[in-house]
Formats: sequence, C-alpha cells, structure tokens
Amino acid sequence: MIAVDVVLLPPVEVMDRAIEINGQLLGTSGSDIVLDREKCLPHITLAMGCMNEDDLGKVNEILAGIAGSFPPLSLKTVSSKGGKAWIKIEKTRDIEVLHEIVMIRLSSFFSYKAARDMVFEEEGEEVNDLTLDYIKKFFTDSGFENYAPHITVGKGDMDVEVETFDFVSAELALCHLGNYCTCRKVLLSHRLSA
Repeated sequence: MIAVDVVLLPPVEVMDRAIEINGQLLGTSGSDIVLDREKCLPHITLAMGCMNEDDLGKVNEILAGIAGSFPPLSLKTVSSKGGKAWIKIEKTRDIEVLHEIVMIRLSSFFSYKAARDMVFEEEGEEVNDLTLDYIKKFFTDSGFENYAPHITVGKGDMDVEVETFDFVSAELALCHLGNYCTCRKVLLSHRLSA
C-alpha cells in the first residue's frame, strides 16, 4: 500500500510563484516544506488516500478516462494575506465536479488507513502524525462540500500577500505522497484534453 495524491499540476509560471512564496516563508518561519519542480511539486489536490500498488494500472485507466473527458481548467487565485500557508484557488463548478468525479471513481481503490511506511520518505526524514491524520480524515474533512482547492506553500500561517491571477491547469497526475502531504514523485499523469 502507498499513500497517494490525485492532483492538478499547475503550469510552470504558477509553480515558480509557489516556489518563490515558499522561499520567502522558509526565510521567516523555518517551514519543513521545501518546494521545487522535481522532488516536492506545487499542486492542487483533488483526492487523497492509500491504495495498493498493484492497482496502479486500473487507476491509470480511470484517470486517463477522466482526463479525456475534461478540457484544461481555467482557474483563478483568491487574493489573500495571512491565514494558512496556501495559494487559495477559487472553487469553480469545474474544479468541484472534477474533484467529485475523481473521489467517486477511485473510491473502491482508496483506503484511509494511513501508516508511516506508505508515505514517501527520503533518508533522514520522519513522517509526522499531522500527515497521517490529514490522509485519514481527507474524505470526511476535505472532500465534497468541504473541498477547498489550494496550493500549499508552507507549514502553518503566512504573512505573504498573494495576488489574484488567472491560469490554466491541464495536467492530472497521481503522486506518491510525502511528509506534510507533499507531492514527492509523479507516478502517472494525463493531459486534460476534452
């Protein structure tokens, strides 16, 4: 079993903005999250859980079908300063429907009984309880009516202003989840192409 995150990967310019904000937070708050474009990807979570690695082929087929039925999503950030270390994304009907379809179509493959050995970790890392609790409670606390699309840029609260900007996200990916629910390794991806 592995812990996974089904995500939208934002375009390079949005990844770079998230990495820039993360760098500012690292300098002020000492966050344990260090974003980059290869080993800790900025992302927008759609669904999260634990799955059997043997089911990757079936999950790949499902996600390919979903990606083929959705056009690239036009998204917009919500201007904010303070609060959670997030770039908040406006909850449009399109992203809400995509989230719900992914949650429903993968429900038979997902478990929420997360354990440390399911989470991606490099040598010297230790998976924290916060990560396991978030995975275990994702369906009830962050799914469906509680879904709040965002890009995590650090741990805790932040005092960095995030301006409003529009972007298009076209890559649907399944990632191996790391500490603080980061996307550490892309396992498969598909372009939204309807």
